[in-house]
Amino acid sequence: MKTKPKSKQHISDTVLKYEEPSGLSNGLNYLIGLVFMILNKIRHEFQGYKSARGFSSNLFEKAVSHDLNVVSRWYDYLKKYDEKDEAFQGKKILELGPGADLGVGLFLMAEGAKSYSTMDVHNLVKQTPPEIYAHLFDYLKKAEIEASVIEELQRQLELTNNHKNDRLNYQVTKDFDLSIFDENSFDLIVSNAAFQQFDHPEKSIAQFSRLVKPGAKFIALIDLKTHTRYIKSRDPLNIYRYSDFVYKPLRFKGSPNRMRPYEYESALRSNGWENITIFPRVRLGEEYVKKVSRSLNEKFRDPKNRMQNLTVVICATKP
Repeated sequence: MKTKPKSKQHISDTVLKYEEPSGLSNGLNYLIGLVFMILNKIRHEFQGYKSARGFSSNLFEKAVSHDLNVVSRWYDYLKKYDEKDEAFQGKKILELGPGADLGVGLFLMAEGAKSYSTMDVHNLVKQTPPEIYAHLFDYLKKAEIEASVIEELQRQLELTNNHKNDRLNYQVTKDFDLSIFDENSFDLIVSNAAFQQFDHPEKSIAQFSRLVKPGAKFIALIDLKTHTRYIKSRDPLNIYRYSDFVYKPLRFKGSPNRMRPYEYESALRSNGWENITIFPRVRLGEEYVKKVSRSLNEKFRDPKNRMQNLTVVICATKP
């Protein structure tokens, strides 16, 4: 791949040592997390969902680097999962939850994808500064991508921006209804840090399972930690402290659904996916897990939850 970094750092597990994440007691962490959930719920009611990334879209080079790293990470894990797989070349790709821009789709098509389709609940792409795409096309030129390929990508982006989707197909629906896409039409389903925010992930899995061709691949990075900015580095398992009775009323679109990896595996398997592999990407230090496990809600104390896994990549194949 001409546009991907050559580093293999993406596929090495990173152990984060949250042995003493905040120095606070479990009880105090519970109360602090509860207060932040209430405040975030109120804020969301007034402001809605405005950002899919933890940085401003005005950081153009950082946005392009982010999109490139997403594609690179999928490539690395797909090769780790099946070294004979062609990754993106000639494939019709569906991404679930593209986020703030269409840079990922453009990079995938630059790498030879036949088409890129995607769906989101929030139309964040309409807010994308055009400078991001200018930086992206400059990057492709420096990466010595053929001029004719870049011109075609620019044309596809212009068509999409004018609501004339062709090979770059961007869809927004409030109910995230994937059935608008044709059945038996995709070779690869991808997702990056989006599944944990879906209200009905099992429904989405059932829907996209009908859209794929035999032999299709699935790859998703899933971020399982607490997302609240102040808390996530101090008490990353905070969201698992609460019962459904407390947590569910305080959820809003974009907050974690608390679904664990074994549940994703079960949903995939029940929809006909095989060779399901879960790669731990970021793991918690044992001391932190041991310290907080007794204070987690009862449903998350079972070892099958593997609470040490903070971020995972899941791959599967449709026979």
